[in-house]
Amino acid sequence: MFGWTADKAQSFEALDAYLAAGGNFIDTSDSYMNYFPEQGNEPGQSETIIGNWLAARGNREDVIGRNQGRRPPAVHGRCGRHHQSHLPGLGGGYADTERGVKVLDALEQVATARCVEMAIVALAWLAQQPTVTAPIASARIVEQLPALLAAHDLQRSDAELQTLTAASS
Repeated sequence: MFGWTADKAQSFEALDAYLAAGGNFIDTSDSYMNYFPEQGNEPGQSETIIGNWLAARGNREDVIGRNQGRRPPAVHGRCGRHHQSHLPGLGGGYADTERGVKVLDALEQVATARCVEMAIVALAWLAQQPTVTAPIASARIVEQLPALLAAHDLQRSDAELQTLTAASS
């Protein structure tokens, strides 16, 4: 996240590379830093960096921005009320760990067979789901962008799709 794990220069570099690669949608939330106040983080750091980048580059018309809005900082644990309100389909808001491990194993199996990163397979698979409008991925440094952008071109076989779908069911 910009301002936390990537400084201003790294953030600008990642944003420049993303835009140059054809990206134009930036999704962020001013609440990310609410979870790490002990590290000196403040809500809105990421948005400030993005805003400064837009101003410095003069490219506001080329970028679609979405801010998920402020969420209360008093979240009890990372699987508490915050997740409950945003993941109602997981039965009370807690991720099913066993199912998650199965999905990770399936992603690793397909990625290894294809000699690509798991992120590429995951994003490509998500993009093909009828309930997903657009998978949201985040790159905090330039070196993470190639895997995120490669997902668009990955062709999945029926067998791979069945493996991933079965693991997530």
